[in-house]
Amino acid sequence: MIEHFAGAFPVWLAPKQVAILPISDTFNDYASEVKQQLTQNDIRVSLDDSSDSLNKKIRNAELIKVPYMLIIGEKEQTDQSVSVRVYSTKEQYEVSLEQFAEQIVKEYKERVL
Repeated sequence: MIEHFAGAFPVWLAPKQVAILPISDTFNDYASEVKQQLTQNDIRVSLDDSSDSLNKKIRNAELIKVPYMLIIGEKEQTDQSVSVRVYSTKEQYEVSLEQFAEQIVKEYKERVL
């Protein structure tokens, strides 16, 4: 399996399914709320609340091949949404937290590749 996927596992198989990356320390509270809500949906989540730059946080998440990265900033906190960055396609989009959680749970249950 590791050789087949080259370490970039699908969501249902990945040890960490989502990495939450706040832009700065001021958004750590909202990032913690996001983590709590995703954890309640049985999604494996990590929160990078280090003082590293956003680029370094993204690079670190890409090195361990996390399928989804959630970028948290002022706009996301105000709108109660998340900015999603997909590892496999490098696509980036914004969506509400509830819609993102539903999407991950659906991918997990259907074993989407």
